[in-house]
Amino acid sequence: GETTDDPALTLPPAIQNNESFGDQSGIFGNFMTALSNYDNNPTHADGWGVNSDQLADERPIVLHGAGGVLTETNAIPQNINADDQEIAGNYAILQDGLDQICAEPGTGSFSASNWKGAWQDAVSEVKTCLITCWREVWDDTETPTYDRILDLIELPFTISRKLSVCIPCEGHYSRGMTSASITLSPVWFAFYLWSQKDVNIFATPTIFFVLAHFAVAIIVGAFLLRHAPGGDGVMNLRIATPLALYGFAVAATWIDFIADHLVNLL
Repeated sequence: GETTDDPALTLPPAIQNNESFGDQSGIFGNFMTALSNYDNNPTHADGWGVNSDQLADERPIVLHGAGGVLTETNAIPQNINADDQEIAGNYAILQDGLDQICAEPGTGSFSASNWKGAWQDAVSEVKTCLITCWREVWDDTETPTYDRILDLIELPFTISRKLSVCIPCEGHYSRGMTSASITLSPVWFAFYLWSQKDVNIFATPTIFFVLAHFAVAIIVGAFLLRHAPGGDGVMNLRIATPLALYGFAVAATWIDFIADHLVNLL
């Protein structure tokens, strides 16, 4: 056939540039390109297409692994542009919604990244608290010796109060002690009912209420162990308020127990 320069018979540029037009692979490629959001035509500036030259310089979003937005550190790399940081922040919000539910927003508080780390941190915090109690009693050289001996006798009761009365307030808060006090509080409450109110905690139906109290306390204690902020973190007020009220109720039983025994001594 002869060639012609008639514009009416000239094929469109998209077909002229497509050497594979006419075969099945070329048609399939054109079809898939049409369904995608990518446009390889550098002169096209309108519509929903994305220039492939821009995609060549775009940094891919990494979800897992080093620098991934879904890693346990929840850290967003600093060497990515603002658009990538915004996308990574959205992924982090999805993951942190439950993990940081007990942390007060805007305080920099954070919870443990996994159960193993939460347990290790909690054990360390409980040990630190107990060592601090001992040092406050025995290492206080400014207190007379006889006072320190009396405080040493009282120390088991002091530790028992700390392990049963929940104090989520700032300045006294400790994740390990908060979780332990919630979990162990049913032990004290059962002893209080048995010793002060002459309640047989093993009789029916009292035993069912005691077991239900134990079950709820274990679940809440485990939840705090995993999701409560560690270190000097600040607990969310919506979580701290009911815990403080519960701790107040348990503290009231301690006051009643001690006051009753003091009256008996007089």
